[in-house]
Amino acid sequence: KQLDQLIKRPAAVFHGGDFANGGRLKQYKKHLEITASSSYDFVHIPGNHDLSHNGRYMFKRIFGEPFFSFNYGGVIKFIVINNADRKALGYYGIGEKRLKWLEDQLKEPSPAIKIVMAHVPPNRLFKPYSKNIFFRMRPPLINEKAFLDLLKKYNVGLLFCGHRHFGASLKHGDLRIVISGGGGQAPGIGGTVNTPFFTPNKHFTVVDVDYNRLTYSGYMVEIGKDPNVKDPALCFQGRFKPAAPGQNAKR
Repeated sequence: KQLDQLIKRPAAVFHGGDFANGGRLKQYKKHLEITASSSYDFVHIPGNHDLSHNGRYMFKRIFGEPFFSFNYGGVIKFIVINNADRKALGYYGIGEKRLKWLEDQLKEPSPAIKIVMAHVPPNRLFKPYSKNIFFRMRPPLINEKAFLDLLKKYNVGLLFCGHRHFGASLKHGDLRIVISGGGGQAPGIGGTVNTPFFTPNKHFTVVDVDYNRLTYSGYMVEIGKDPNVKDPALCFQGRFKPAAPGQNAKR
């Protein structure tokens, strides 16, 4: 309902995962009923809860492969990775084969703007900002450093994640990492992080990309509030760097 209230209609809507708490068919069906009532088509990022039980099979059958990419208007490339499948690797993260796939996606020269979507945020980057046991006691994701190094190598400007039941953001070099999770969870369930901005409340995130100026701006909308009014405490902005060396971006 709040999405429909936006004056500027979003070109794409992404669900950050964990829409089926137990990964069961009835939960998938309930989610599909809810999204079918919307005027938007949703792009789904697999969450760890969605992949539990028989969820791995159902996600692939309903939505397709959990690793995929697509170009929007020839000016933005969205890359979705599945780093929430604990059954595949024994813990969250991505394997060597998928790292190679990701690099192949990133090294393509056009579009110059590339935005990466994943469910689980990098653990080690948020540890200094939090007393949250989920960050403090859990190890880095599998191949976490290699993953972040790839994003840096190819000048990725934005990484969006979910998983944690709050909204937060920080910069890692030129990469902005945004956690936007817990849209349907009770406030405060995910603890707190002392990042540049933070909300424990249910929310969604609106992002605007200016591909001519290579800039982005975004803000988090707490549920029940006017989605066209930006809370200065929950806004972020930045710039995409030009294509990495060796990449001759085509317009």
